[in-house]
Amino acid sequence: MKGLPFIGQLAKMSLKSHNQEATPYVEALIRLAEEEGDVKSAKKLAAILEDARKRGFVGSNSSSSPGDRYPMTTSSATMEMPVSISKFLEDSLPAPPERPTLDASVSQGIRDYIFHASHGLKENIFFVGPSGTGKTLTAAWLAAQLEKPLYRLAYPRVFDSYLGRTARNLVAAFEEVKLLGGILFIDEVDAILRSRELTGDHGEMQRTVNVLLMEIDRARDELPIFAATNLFHKVDTAVARRFHLILHFNLPSDFLREHYVRLKVKQYIPSYLMTSLIRLTEGFSYADLEKLLGCMPDFDLPPTAFWPEFLRVLSQTSPPATAQSISEFAHSPSPIQARKLIEWGVEKQVVTQMFGISSALLTKWIQGEKLEVVHG
Repeated sequence: MKGLPFIGQLAKMSLKSHNQEATPYVEALIRLAEEEGDVKSAKKLAAILEDARKRGFVGSNSSSSPGDRYPMTTSSATMEMPVSISKFLEDSLPAPPERPTLDASVSQGIRDYIFHASHGLKENIFFVGPSGTGKTLTAAWLAAQLEKPLYRLAYPRVFDSYLGRTARNLVAAFEEVKLLGGILFIDEVDAILRSRELTGDHGEMQRTVNVLLMEIDRARDELPIFAATNLFHKVDTAVARRFHLILHFNLPSDFLREHYVRLKVKQYIPSYLMTSLIRLTEGFSYADLEKLLGCMPDFDLPPTAFWPEFLRVLSQTSPPATAQSISEFAHSPSPIQARKLIEWGVEKQVVTQMFGISSALLTKWIQGEKLEVVHG
């Protein structure tokens, strides 16, 4: 039956809202699926209806069959199904236009996961690492490779101050993603799965974690779950054990930062600049690099004009962890900067152009004989 995930979603949400008028429509859909020979869809819809009856959402039905009591008098195209869309999920995350830049261990883990998925396995993945290292982008890219929509849990709408409602909202979110045939993405999972030992909370937080554990177990072999955190040590260990694969994202190495920069910048980058950029951005995440590249001065500027502007932008966009060291370098005397560039392998001729000095003066700077700042 075409559109079953969407039809199933409407059916389940309508039944859960105690809408008695939804029952005949669901039973009519079951018969339509049977007439079309779509046994799988018929069973799925029948299971939804039976589950709603067991939970008391709708009254029990004593008729011998759905078709006898609710004959098909109209096509599914003209049915007016009550609509009640869940508010606990964000729209499906779009896939990035290109494969994210990943280190070797993460790439291998992704390849293994795709191979397992191609053989019908539905496994859970935990993406662990600092902010800005590509966890969310990788999750969206992987979902696209699996041809499944990725739905992110909407925390602000899931959490509820009333007792027990957060747990109930979590259950509703799981059920909806199952019906949509997608993947559930729990981003910043530490916000909801803090270790019970760390929080010291044995009340509502414990109930929420317990419900999530049960839902993850119930979803086994039916719903793939992706989760991400940059505070893995704060995640409840019982939850972490439910994930088949834990991928650790590190801050990008020199090689990966250079690869990322060349991928993003669609014009020639002078070698002196690439060398300086890679050396000075140690400790940057991909998000930090993205921010820096978005503010870079024109690459066509002559070195003597580009260099001070580059240092200014670098100081303004550097992350807190590296801000002090970058600021110290940017405000250090030109001779100190020049000696560091030579140490990094930048050619002496280029360094003279960057600072607008003669080769003889650069030689003195390198030897430490002249430390005053010289302007072009």
